[in-house]
Amino acid sequence: MLSRRLTVAGVAGLSVLLAACGSGGGDSGSADAGDATGSSESTTADRGGDYGREFTGDEQKVVDVAEAYMAALNDGDVAEARELSCAALRPFFAPDASEEPLEDPIVIDEIVSVTFEGDTAMAELWLSTPFKPSEMVEAVFVDEDGWRLCE
Repeated sequence: MLSRRLTVAGVAGLSVLLAACGSGGGDSGSADAGDATGSSESTTADRGGDYGREFTGDEQKVVDVAEAYMAALNDGDVAEARELSCAALRPFFAPDASEEPLEDPIVIDEIVSVTFEGDTAMAELWLSTPFKPSEMVEAVFVDEDGWRLCE
């Protein structure tokens, strides 16, 4: 079941994020992610956008989508994750995708920056799981009647 969830997440634009965090059930090693990038003990909901800096305007909208997508992914809410994805990725969601919460939730420990070029935004994120320390990843968002995760 976990592999089906990872497939959905990968297609939805977070394959890079999941690969960086190595989200998978069988990893028995634990890592202390309580370094300068944050702690894996917090959840996306716990963070509530508190990343040590203020985001404004479209930056905050991109941050909100990143948080909402991660919450949907962690909760197994495939419909919400699909809605938060760009149009190019939506057809790739498997109709029989598991809707179970992830066993090892992915946590946004920090959002370092959000930059824009036209209708595209790039967010630099630090992500972790309970078994992997924080790792920097880049996520791409596009403005399609609102910001959507696209890569």
